[in-house]
Amino acid sequence: MQKSTSLNILFFGSVNCELTQKAIGFLKSQNFEVTEYLTTYEPAANKQSLLTDVVKEWTGEYIVCFKSLFLVPEWLISKASVAAINFHPASVEFPG
Repeated sequence: MQKSTSLNILFFGSVNCELTQKAIGFLKSQNFEVTEYLTTYEPAANKQSLLTDVVKEWTGEYIVCFKSLFLVPEWLISKASVAAINFHPASVEFPG
């Protein structure tokens, strides 16, 4: 029997965010390989110059930007072979 390979996801999210942790936990429970890049939810913490070498060298199938102010640069988006997804859950009163 051939072992299936898991998909690689680069996940941008917010530190100390319960929804971020639930999203990462769900992806891992589905056997995705998740590389996490978590920052505080403030513009000063979301600079390209702060990216780790692991993130800079990442290659994979998906990039997910969830509740993060980080603007993923084009050179990094192009490393996702399937898709880059950006979403921010919010109430109807405060759409995200």
